[in-house]
Amino acid sequence: MDIKYSHDNYQFLFRVSALIFNHDLTKILIFQVKDREIHLLVGGKVRELETTEDALKREIFEELGWEDYNFSLLAISEEFVPDKGFNNHQLDIIYKVVYDLQILEDSFCGLEGDWITFKWIDIKDVDKYKIYPEQVKDIIKNPNKFYHIVENILSSK
Repeated sequence: MDIKYSHDNYQFLFRVSALIFNHDLTKILIFQVKDREIHLLVGGKVRELETTEDALKREIFEELGWEDYNFSLLAISEEFVPDKGFNNHQLDIIYKVVYDLQILEDSFCGLEGDWITFKWIDIKDVDKYKIYPEQVKDIIKNPNKFYHIVENILSSK
């Protein structure tokens, strides 16, 4: 079972994300859900008694079918955002993933269906995209140190 709970208009989510770079760290892989304007990192909810590393491997396999890549811990992100009628508190463990194989398509649908589109983008173009969480753009531009992100959209309401 996924680690999440809700009551009233509050929801907590524990998730894992992958900041996936190509072999020479010039591109990243993001995705967009149909009918949403934001782009996100590959990932999903962590399950009960599952390590974040195992959750990362499971999510990448479920979404992309990949099993051959290197990864390392990159950031912790605490996000407080409104979504679907809830005030969400999301704890996200972000890993740096390097995909060493050849990129065959710049844009493609994931294994979970055509409601999600993945796209390789040049790092130099990252500011042209609305990527969530927004502070992840800083990590994309300098992925060689550890980050702690706090993004509180609720407090600015």
